[in-house]
Amino acid sequence: MTCFPRNSVASGVFLLLALAGCGSDSPATGDDPNARARAVLDRVVDSTGGLDSLQAVGTLVAHYAFSQFFPTEPGAPDSVTVAEVLQARDFVNGRSLYEFHIAATPETWERVVMAPDGAFRVNLLTHATQRFPTPAQALAQYADLQLRWYIHQAILEARLAATLLRRLPDTTMDGVPRQVITWPGSDSEILLYVDPVTGRITDRIWRFDAPTGARQIHMRFGDYERVGGYWMPMVITLLDDGRVAARYDIRDLRINAPLNPSAFALPGGP
Repeated sequence: MTCFPRNSVASGVFLLLALAGCGSDSPATGDDPNARARAVLDRVVDSTGGLDSLQAVGTLVAHYAFSQFFPTEPGAPDSVTVAEVLQARDFVNGRSLYEFHIAATPETWERVVMAPDGAFRVNLLTHATQRFPTPAQALAQYADLQLRWYIHQAILEARLAATLLRRLPDTTMDGVPRQVITWPGSDSEILLYVDPVTGRITDRIWRFDAPTGARQIHMRFGDYERVGGYWMPMVITLLDDGRVAARYDIRDLRINAPLNPSAFALPGGP
């Protein structure tokens, strides 16, 4: 497949994690659920690559297969759509790009760029270009293909909520011990499950109220590999109320490689 030229973009991530009150000088934990949660989070940061390394991340590029599973008739296998996706994030300049190809009929091959000065979509089969009114609209329309699996985002969100973190009682998941920390989101409760041996995040759960009732979105991280000095999950499974809804299989992941500016440029100029 030739739709993802590997030198068109490269990889990495910029995370400003030096937040007050969350670091190696955390207070003695005792019975304080907040201090105990922050101690778990500190270990997660260390096990992922360390605070200094996380602060040095500027770009990330990933090539992955994104599989979506759609329920069909009761008892029948789910219908599956697979897209090959190349995604680049430039955290220094606040821009992102992804290119996806679906070989099924009708074939789809698009590139979407989101940057502070605008967002656009290019049909790479017809070369037609469409501008989005705002980058936020593009983000909402293509949310399923965004880097929702990016483990450092979970760490960043937890650190931003440092004063709200709570340690819950340890539990087991699939028969394996897990530590649990939680905090309130804007419209949900968020839980992180951590392997007490490795200190790595294994699961992230959102619990929220929807118009149709309470819902739970569960992201499971597996097959960690060391990439550019960081431990990164290479298989991520998304469950919606217990049903497998999507899966990300990371084929190639690069951190802090240089990005090609032309990959973010609007075809034909301004």
